[in-house]
Amino acid sequence: MKVLCLLLSFLLLLSGCQTADSMESEPVPGNISDYTFSLPEGYLFETNQVNSLDILKDGNVVGGLVLTGLHISDLEDTGSTAVHKYIDSFGPMPLICEYIIMQGDGFQAISLAVTEPDTDVRTETSHRLFAHEGKCFDLWFYLDIIDDDQRSVITKNICSTQQ
Repeated sequence: MKVLCLLLSFLLLLSGCQTADSMESEPVPGNISDYTFSLPEGYLFETNQVNSLDILKDGNVVGGLVLTGLHISDLEDTGSTAVHKYIDSFGPMPLICEYIIMQGDGFQAISLAVTEPDTDVRTETSHRLFAHEGKCFDLWFYLDIIDDDQRSVITKNICSTQQ
């Protein structure tokens, strides 16, 4: 058990060691409003940017949905450079970005923590990269605002429309 914990700690450390200095922006095709997703009662979408929606509950942002520039093939490999660059963009230097990527059936689940080194303020989010209508989307949540059950219900609603 100790060996497994050490291995997971080492992998977490390595995955967070990448830098976003060489991050290249790939244009995202289309507009997120071109796609249809449903939310459970009590939640609503609010447009954040052309390719990003916030998910709100009682006027508070609890997460979001992003049309990424990733390719569907990137979902098949947790070692995908494109996925690592995408995740690193959430914590560009000097922020400290730590994450773990887990492979699912047609999706990747990512636990992400970004820390501001000057203030030690840490933000933890969960991400689910998934395919929908030939594009790759990122469904994400703030872990300190929304609980597991609520995330599960929203994920089921949004990802049940996958194609």
